[in-house]
Amino acid sequence: TLCLVFCSFSALALEKDSTGAYLISSGADLKEFANKVIAGETKANAILTEDVDISEYVDWNPIMGVKKQSFIITYYTRTPYSGTFDGQGHTITGLTIKNDNSNNDHHLGLFGNNSGTIKNVTIVDANITVSTASADVKQGAIAGQNSGKIINCHSINSTMDNFSTGYASKVGGIAGINSGIIDGCSTDSGRCVVRSLSEVVGGIAGTNTGTIKNCENTAKVENT
Repeated sequence: TLCLVFCSFSALALEKDSTGAYLISSGADLKEFANKVIAGETKANAILTEDVDISEYVDWNPIMGVKKQSFIITYYTRTPYSGTFDGQGHTITGLTIKNDNSNNDHHLGLFGNNSGTIKNVTIVDANITVSTASADVKQGAIAGQNSGKIINCHSINSTMDNFSTGYASKVGGIAGINSGIIDGCSTDSGRCVVRSLSEVVGGIAGTNTGTIKNCENTAKVENT
């Protein structure tokens, strides 16, 4: 007798440690964590337990709260991530964002807008590109905008391209805008190229009204 069995499997829930922090060991885990924050868990904590590759996600949605609103027109409100993300010295490879102004998203990075703590993580081979006119883009490998803490984070062989002339974008190797603390961070390997046709660009941050200390940039910075 031949029996055909049809089974359905739901995605395994992210595991948590004893403190309630999400444990991330793969690119799929990181994507699931991002989706949870986007859906409203903006205070969630997370820990990387392995190096992860997210190159399969060809247009990454930056980690921050996003809520759809409708009043005459549809628009989105965004809430900064306010938890603690600890990379534990691991790497995240293959971050890719291509903003063609169709998604109305102006905070571009692994995290879109951060008011929490991001620490001990290295971004490798990121490519964040704004190819058409977009208003006031904040663009960096770790976070588009930071009002919290970015500690001991690094970007290696990453490219920040911005071609939105006349829109006052802020482009940096680590964060586009910093009003918080960036400490012990670097852009490295000499191949992290930050290019902008806009007016504000920097190796660590595009603009800074906070504190940047113990940081180093060896990447090429262009404003062409």
